[in-house]
Amino acid sequence: QMAMLARAEASVSRFYKVTGYRFLNSNLLISALTSKAIDARNNYEALEKLGDAIIKTMVSTRLYERADTFCMTPHHLHKLRLQFVHNNLFGYVFYSSGLFNNARLPPDGHVYENCARELKKFEQGMRGIEGMSSSSHDVLHIWGKDSSSINSSASHLLQQQQQQQQQQQ
Repeated sequence: QMAMLARAEASVSRFYKVTGYRFLNSNLLISALTSKAIDARNNYEALEKLGDAIIKTMVSTRLYERADTFCMTPHHLHKLRLQFVHNNLFGYVFYSSGLFNNARLPPDGHVYENCARELKKFEQGMRGIEGMSSSSHDVLHIWGKDSSSINSSASHLLQQQQQQQQQQQ
C-alpha cells in the first residue's frame, strides 16, 4: 500500500515537471494515470470523454493563435489539429517524456508493443503533413514547449517491456 502511494506521488511529481501544469486536485491526475486493470473504480476511463473535449478546444485555440507565427495554411492547421488530438500523439508524449515510468499500468507486454506501434504511426503521420517534420522538437516547438528532454524511442519501450518481464521472473 505504501509503495503504491509513493509511486502515485512520483507520478504526480513527474507530470508536473514534464508539463508544468498543476492539478488543483492531484487525485484526478492519479486517476488519469491509472489503468482500469489496476483500479476498477479510480481510473482514466471516467475522465476520458471530458478530457478529449478539453484537449480539442485547447489545441484548436493554440494552433489558431500560432498560425501566423509558423505561416501555416488552413490545410496545415487542419492536419496538425488532427495529429495533436489523436491518441498517437498522447502516446508519443507520454512515452517519450518518461511519464509512462510512473503510470499505473498492468505489467502486460502488449501495452508496450501497442505503444511502440502507435509511436511509429504518429511519426509517419507527421511525415505525411507536407512541409512538416516528424521530430518531437518540431511538434513541441509549434505547441510552445521546450523539447530538449523529449526523445522518441519505440525501441526504448520494448526494452522497458523486457526489463519488466525479467523482474517478474
